[in-house]
Amino acid sequence: KGAWSCWSPWSQCSVGCGGGHYQRTRSCNSPTPANGGDICIGLHTEEALCNTHTCDGGWMAWSLWSACDDSGFQTRSRVCGAQGSAPCVGNSTQRRDCNEIPGESVNSHM
Repeated sequence: KGAWSCWSPWSQCSVGCGGGHYQRTRSCNSPTPANGGDICIGLHTEEALCNTHTCDGGWMAWSLWSACDDSGFQTRSRVCGAQGSAPCVGNSTQRRDCNEIPGESVNSHM
């Protein structure tokens, strides 16, 4: 039956501030299951939080960009994580034209 390899080292944090995550992985190859043997039981990926302090201005990290909407725009948002009475300065959402992304432009010819 199969057995897990050692865990990989933890990855770099996904963001520098505002709440990211580390990730590490392992494989069912020590040994790989053979001749109908059982697969490994358990997780092949683990995550842990990192850089949970707020970014400049008290913001948490930006979300991923949304899919393009019907009008050709995509949006992303962020949450104000500031403690106390001082509100965050700046926008909580951003919007961009999907056609301005290099290498991802969508051309439709009729």
